[in-house]
Amino acid sequence: MPHPVFLGTETRPDGNLALSDLMDRAPALPEYDVLYVQAYRAYDVDLGTGFVASEYALAQQQYGTKGQVSLGDTGMNPYTSVGPVVTDIRMLAALGATRIPIFDFDSSVKTFGAAGLAAIMAASHDPMSPTELAAAQVMAPTGKTLETLLTGLDSFAASATPAETTLLTGHRQTANTLTTC
Repeated sequence: MPHPVFLGTETRPDGNLALSDLMDRAPALPEYDVLYVQAYRAYDVDLGTGFVASEYALAQQQYGTKGQVSLGDTGMNPYTSVGPVVTDIRMLAALGATRIPIFDFDSSVKTFGAAGLAAIMAASHDPMSPTELAAAQVMAPTGKTLETLLTGLDSFAASATPAETTLLTGHRQTANTLTTC
């Protein structure tokens, strides 16, 4: 059974689930077959291919081969044309991604048509060359800003957890990790 994870909230390098807990997200427990980090670079601000590559690397680091990414939101910048979707899929294929869900199918059909869907399907069989991959993995300023923000939020959430749990329950507790939840 797959499990989606919003914007890498559980894949911060420190290994705790404080940010996920803060955002009231369901934990990604080890018994899931696949954990899809929603590496959405589209919400009117293009986070770049480097952000997608970074989220994939963190998912792999945190969850091993179970850690994968999904792409979206088709129809929104930069996924208003099929090119950026194809680029991200080719990059993820070169990095070793096994399946790449795309949100959302209705918008993909409407935005890209049959020819665009065929290009998306073909992209997974055409991984980037090492030179293309190195260029694609460079973090855009917007992606780096979000990554820094998420890491800072996670650090804050982890440091605030003992005070919050003591206040709420009367017992001090550190942030959950994958091995303690």
